[in-house]
Amino acid sequence: MCRPPMHRVALLLLAAAVALPAAADTVRLKNGRAYEGVLAERTPAGVRVQLAFGHIVIPDDQVLAVDKGPSVLATYLARRAALEARPDAPAADWLELARWAKVHDLSTSSRQAAMLAAELDPRLPGLDAMLRPLGLVFEEALVRWIPLEESMARRGLVRWEGQWVSVEEKREGLAAAERRRAADQQEAATRRMAAAAEAMQRTQERILVREAMRQEAESRAPLYMPVITYPGFWIPPVVVVVAPTQPGHQPRPHFPRDSFSTLGSRQPGTFLQPEPPLQFPQPEPMPANKSSATSSTAASGSGS
Repeated sequence: MCRPPMHRVALLLLAAAVALPAAADTVRLKNGRAYEGVLAERTPAGVRVQLAFGHIVIPDDQVLAVDKGPSVLATYLARRAALEARPDAPAADWLELARWAKVHDLSTSSRQAAMLAAELDPRLPGLDAMLRPLGLVFEEALVRWIPLEESMARRGLVRWEGQWVSVEEKREGLAAAERRRAADQQEAATRRMAAAAEAMQRTQERILVREAMRQEAESRAPLYMPVITYPGFWIPPVVVVVAPTQPGHQPRPHFPRDSFSTLGSRQPGTFLQPEPPLQFPQPEPMPANKSSATSSTAASGSGS
């Protein structure tokens, strides 16, 4: 990391510390907001507010009041400028400034001071408590503090499921997870197939029950043949009574007794008139004398 010369940085910080008033100001705005614990000064462009990471300029028509007070940030800047002005300032003094800034909730300033102490003496006791919470670890081979991810990558470790493991362990873990996923999918597919087979079996059973009920109902009900009507007469229906019989036995049709007694009569419900019955000629009566003569002749013949 390329850094500017220490004396130049020290002079700049010292000049800034001298130019800024050593007060913790509170800038109150007309919209109700406020900037507390800052360094504020009025300029022709507005109120200049110095923050830990830079400064902003607020127009005068938005500022309600500027309250002066003791400034923690100003004290830090002054102490830092004093250390920068001393080229032989030990790393312990920078570490002490980092601890002071951390106590006063100046996190950015505390990190900067701690990193400067680590550059001067990476093995300084007490740096671990300041830098490890920031995600930094001491790398012995490099003799400096580096991010934890960079240190683990140098050891061939990667983060997987919240742990640092080797690349091979991660590969094996991914393969095991894939096998578990495939097994779960196979088990789910088996359950779906079993449910489908069970549903199909229940449907087949219902079909068989309905078919058996239909056959039983047909075996108990009489079968009627349709009535065929011809002009002048009608053919009576033939009632076939189907009853449970032995295998191979064919039931015989049953004709009512009076089925043929009504031939020639009109069937109820039809508009066809019955034809008149056939008229056959009656034989003429024989004469009485001829009958007597025939009788006498037969008698005389028998006497002779």
